[in-house]
Amino acid sequence: TRAGIRREGGISEMVDLDGDVEPQGGSNPPPRNDGDDDDDVMRGKGPVVEDAEDIVSSRKGLVLGKGTILKGDHFPGAHNKKLRPIIDGAPNFRQVAGLPVYGVAIPTVEGITNVLDAVHDAQNLSTFYWHNMREEPVLYINGKPYVLREIEQPFANVEYTGISHKRVEEMEARLKRDVLHEVSEYGGILVCSESEDGELLNNWEAVESGDVQTPAEVYEEIRRDLGYDVHYFRIPVTDERSPKL
Repeated sequence: TRAGIRREGGISEMVDLDGDVEPQGGSNPPPRNDGDDDDDVMRGKGPVVEDAEDIVSSRKGLVLGKGTILKGDHFPGAHNKKLRPIIDGAPNFRQVAGLPVYGVAIPTVEGITNVLDAVHDAQNLSTFYWHNMREEPVLYINGKPYVLREIEQPFANVEYTGISHKRVEEMEARLKRDVLHEVSEYGGILVCSESEDGELLNNWEAVESGDVQTPAEVYEEIRRDLGYDVHYFRIPVTDERSPKL
């Protein structure tokens, strides 16, 4: 069980979600490295690895701000191997006994369609109601889910006590804009993952604008382009508190 950082206001109360990214002082972003030394650069057109700390400390986004990171939501040990069936891209998929009700950790984009296919095959269902009960903002980059973390406590959930679905979706939209702004500056986005021994690793994701999506955009694309009759609902829940709809 991972500890949480309880917030009564926190980031969700400090940002102007409708504003534009404006310079806020601080150190200048690290220079681009356009050399050919692949040993010194992260994957993509990003800055040198040694500049990762500078990137985090100089972030100026309204959600992805100074001292915050994007951490991959899938990490070693998160998958309960005893649960069946095991579905690619959809950790901890399980069913409520006797009911057409299922649970799953935040899946990849491919994992979402894998779940829909599995439920359709098992229950002969064609209409799906997907409830995302994650309290913190989630963003998809290259089909994988990432969550906002503080660099000082990268393995602790950031809690937004009592946050509404409207507010968290606004934060996700603002987070997407912050990421795209950083992509325009560096040619990619610095993200983090977790190693098998629990260390935080820096990774460089080369992306284009269409590779960055909010969860609502992902499910709308699946519904529109792939033909799944899936209805998406964002209902953030804080542990031991009823949700605000």
